[in-house]
Amino acid sequence: MTKLKCIETALTYIEENLKRRISLEDIADRANLSQWYFHRLFRVLTGYCVNDYLRQRRICEASHELL
Repeated sequence: MTKLKCIETALTYIEENLKRRISLEDIADRANLSQWYFHRLFRVLTGYCVNDYLRQRRICEASHELL
């Protein structure tokens, strides 16, 4: 699996599980990468660390629900 495909898989997993408690370990496992490497790769390709990305997505979804 290419690096980009791994991140796409992780992003899909995140989107499908935004309302669940998910960890870096869960996401990295889904992408078939070590936690350390996944975190570094995610930050390079998205510009966000995983926790910041999760927080922003959850805030965005909550604001849509409030509207």
